[in-house]
Order: sequence, then C-alpha cells, then structure tokens
Amino acid sequence: MKKKMDEYKTIKQLAKELRKNQTEAEEMLWQKLRNRKLYGYKFLRQHPIIHSGFINKLYFFIADFYCAEKELVIEHDGKIHGNQYTHPFVSSLFIERGWE
Repeated sequence: MKKKMDEYKTIKQLAKELRKNQTEAEEMLWQKLRNRKLYGYKFLRQHPIIHSGFINKLYFFIADFYCAEKELVIEHDGKIHGNQYTHPFVSSLFIERGWE
C-alpha cells in the first residue's frame, strides 16, 4: 500500500511540474477554460488519470485539460506529444469508459 501511495505522490508531483511549465498554447487555452468560463464547466489542467492495473501496478497519463462533469479530456497536441508512448492499457481504459 505504501508503494502505491509513493507512486501516486510521484504522479501528482509530475502533474504539478507540468502545470508550472505549460506551453504558450496551453496557457492561451487555459485562459479560456479556467474559472468555469466555458459554459460553466469546471476544467482542471495537467490532471492525472490513474487506474490500477492487472498486476497491482498503477497506470496513468496526464491529461492536458480535464472536465469531470462531462468526462471530457482535451489533449492539446504539440511537439512534446510526438515523443510520448501510449500504453495499450490506456487505450482499453478509454474504450471501457466510453471515451473513444
């Protein structure tokens, strides 16, 4: 259990660092989404989405922007996303939750 908590804290810290170092484009979009500016919906930025895996391991990705009320993830593509690898588990999680 302690290991999972340590992993969770690490993931949260990574998200915090990404919020501090957002791109100019992310900042522009954030100004349009923050404080419920888009139809009253609350958005979070650099929000970790975490799920326990099959072998008691945490799988995660960090969504650029997330609205829990609509279960909506916005990924603002840019150069940094070209180097990322999406684990097949993440894809199946999206399908399982109807987030195709």
